[in-house]
Amino acid sequence: MLLNKTLKGAVDLLADVLSMVNPEAFSQSSRIKHHVRSIVRSLSLEDGWHYDLAGMLCQLGYVSLPDDLIQKVMAGDEISKTETELYNSHPEMGSRLLKHIPRLEIVAAMIEHQLDDIGKIDIQGKLNNEQKAILGGQILKVAINYDKLLNLGKSEDEAIEYLRDNPEHFDPALVEILIQGSMNRKVEILNLPLDQLEPGMIVDQPIKTNAGALLLAKGQPLSQAMVFKLKVAYEREVLPDTSFRVFRITPID
Repeated sequence: MLLNKTLKGAVDLLADVLSMVNPEAFSQSSRIKHHVRSIVRSLSLEDGWHYDLAGMLCQLGYVSLPDDLIQKVMAGDEISKTETELYNSHPEMGSRLLKHIPRLEIVAAMIEHQLDDIGKIDIQGKLNNEQKAILGGQILKVAINYDKLLNLGKSEDEAIEYLRDNPEHFDPALVEILIQGSMNRKVEILNLPLDQLEPGMIVDQPIKTNAGALLLAKGQPLSQAMVFKLKVAYEREVLPDTSFRVFRITPID
């Protein structure tokens, strides 16, 4: 019990660090986790929480990168050879921050492998820890690039076509599994008033009081308690009367 609480506390702390250093990267990580979870469920992989955490913390190494480089990457701008080498170091940095936390060694290894070019991999049978790490890295790679393409304004069809056209970089089986999962869920970006916010929605903007104090970081999933917190802040007139940008992911029957 104590180890579980310590583990959760450490993970929450690292996620909070990422949300403060780069809220946009943290927001993307929330979406990436959903893509990863869809693939993992379709494959019925054991120890799914490893992959979940890898999705949530896959961009933890961004804390070591300059802000201007992160902005260039997120905007799809061209970067220099030196900048590319620096950017490619972030998985190792993220892995280094995690690998000494008990029970997160495999998660750290998955994050470290997220840029590897492996192509097609064997996902059959029981996997050892090394195979889990490699598979997790490839799942992350597919999910991250899919989300990045959507974030750059590509349609789902265009993003899928790109992944399919580069089988040397993205495992074709994982791409097809991601596509099937995408067909079974709907992602909506919404601007909603306070009284229409619901638990499970994900905040796509920082929410601050009139005085500028941060109530919720961008990318933070809403819980019932958080919705209540926002309503109390509004009733006390410390929260401006405005709409909130959120995204909602729902299964399609």
